[in-house]
Amino acid sequence: MKLAVGPVLFFLGFAQFSWGQTIGSANLVSGNSSAPKPSPNSYVVFGASPQQEALVRAQIQIMQPAVAPLRVFFVPHWKYVDNTRIFHLHVPTG
Repeated sequence: MKLAVGPVLFFLGFAQFSWGQTIGSANLVSGNSSAPKPSPNSYVVFGASPQQEALVRAQIQIMQPAVAPLRVFFVPHWKYVDNTRIFHLHVPTG
């Protein structure tokens, strides 16, 4: 048992250092780079047909929100109702 503990500890310790290997420079950001400009259509629509996706994108473009969404999910109604119950969300009726 004691004989197996030494090699196991060596390989586990060695694995931590080998995970950080990179090719080239370790500096990921250069001095003259900046964040990319966000485009108005940089969000993703999940679970929608192409027609529904086009309609959602058009409506968001018309609304011109100050902060654009990152993701839009289409879910069945029962899943929406269940999540509002779980997270105690106050949804207007109607």
